[in-house]
Amino acid sequence: MDIFLVGGAVRDSLLGIPITERDWVVVGASADQMRALGYTQVGQDFPVFLHPQTKEEYALARTERKRGSGHHGFECRFDLSVTLEQDLARRDLTINAIAQDPDGQLIDPYGGQRDLNARVLRHVTDAFSEDPLRVLRVARFAAKLRPYDFTLDPSTLALMRAIVAAGELSTLPPERLWRECEKAFKTEAPGVFWQSLSECDAISALTDGVISVAWLAPLEGLTQLTDDYRQRVCVWLAELELGTEQQTLLARTFGIPITLTHRAATLRQVPQLGRHPADLSASEVFRTIDHCRGFRQGDDFQLLVQAATVQAQLQGIIQTQRNQQAWLTAAECAKGINRDAVPSELTGPALGDAIRLARIAVIDQWLASSENDAGSSAPR
Repeated sequence: MDIFLVGGAVRDSLLGIPITERDWVVVGASADQMRALGYTQVGQDFPVFLHPQTKEEYALARTERKRGSGHHGFECRFDLSVTLEQDLARRDLTINAIAQDPDGQLIDPYGGQRDLNARVLRHVTDAFSEDPLRVLRVARFAAKLRPYDFTLDPSTLALMRAIVAAGELSTLPPERLWRECEKAFKTEAPGVFWQSLSECDAISALTDGVISVAWLAPLEGLTQLTDDYRQRVCVWLAELELGTEQQTLLARTFGIPITLTHRAATLRQVPQLGRHPADLSASEVFRTIDHCRGFRQGDDFQLLVQAATVQAQLQGIIQTQRNQQAWLTAAECAKGINRDAVPSELTGPALGDAIRLARIAVIDQWLASSENDAGSSAPR
């Protein structure tokens, strides 16, 4: 039995990128041997095991043969005769097909180090075209490695276009598409992800030509304003010049979680959330907080205000952190008013009206207080 470190950990180590997870391939072992050593099997389609102590993934070396359409239409072989070179051959890019033995020696049968040095994203073999998910994976790697000046090899781009032209992307479920999108939004250059998909005609194919990359490219500077990919997605969606039907198509096609699309829709409805509440009347502040569900339990309102702050910064509005804290303070002040603060005999709509008026009064007092030193004439 021989064990090798493979994939992203080797690639990132050679590039000087911090390693976040390690994957291993095991050559010359059976599933029974792995279980006997205390590994826990988790793979359904092929044997993948968790290490008993580190919980890192160890996969038996395998080969794959295309037997059907889509991302899962493969027949896998993982017997004792499968070699390391055969396992590496099934990987998507040469830079991901480098292995490292326990002594630190690199095994690189497909020129991964050459392409790392040349900053090229190149497929390992023509079997690349058998898995449609690789179109999105390569686009995501283009985004991840853009700070290192990686470019896409023309022959690999041609294979990506062939996959798209064959209609293979339609076999991928939205949740699988979103997994790649989510990872792309965590990179420093998510716009490169969308541009790469556009270059191979994937966006047009997935949306029947309804959506253009001109609308999808994340706005300049967004990644410099927040590291939280959820905030990036929300502001990106809120700023897109798409109609309701196009927004719905985008969310449905790429499996964008409803929590993020709902937050983005709210941002579009309440642009005042990025400014200081002193610019509004107490009633307007109340209606804004209420519309944003700011009087309910949980952190939904805080997350929404944070997203509004990022959006305001993107739009060049100043003092955004001060504005953010002001909205949170106003909501907390008013949230303290409940049924105990109004006459006990009130019920139904009358009770709701009384609580609303009491909260507006508290907000009005807060706006007028000396603690709120940001009058409506102050720059925002």
